[in-house]
Amino acid sequence: MGRAFREESYHFAVSKRMVSYSFGSGSKFSDAPYDEFLHPQFVATCLWPEKLNGREVEFTFIGKRNITAALQDERSSVKNDAPIGELTMRGKSNSFLGSLPFDAAQHVQIALALDAVPYVTLVGDPLYNGRAGIRWVNFDSERPEEIVQQVPQLDEPQ
Repeated sequence: MGRAFREESYHFAVSKRMVSYSFGSGSKFSDAPYDEFLHPQFVATCLWPEKLNGREVEFTFIGKRNITAALQDERSSVKNDAPIGELTMRGKSNSFLGSLPFDAAQHVQIALALDAVPYVTLVGDPLYNGRAGIRWVNFDSERPEEIVQQVPQLDEPQ
């Protein structure tokens, strides 16, 4: 018998932002004449769940144009419940690697550069062996209400 389905929310405060964009002539593994990747990257401090409070996580989102095409194709075989990324919090290895449609990655990169989205929330599986599949990401300008209600005395990272 498998584990019961549960969802966990992970809330973060962004502390450092990086910019990364790659463009080049296509590779032998690509159908397109060019390859292009936009990588919104940042470091964020975990605010919730409480047991992970204060841990820094390196986030990398890979912006790819083929995701936009898959979203527009009604015949796409992409499953609705497929994770968009994976959160790893094991020992000193704290990272998130996820995917975004290229168009969305452009907006996220700009919002991060302008410090317009200081909070990020991930929703997905509970951590199991230090990893969690993530199915939802939210970039916020305001502190998530869920944290304020659950832990009103929680201070933001310095």
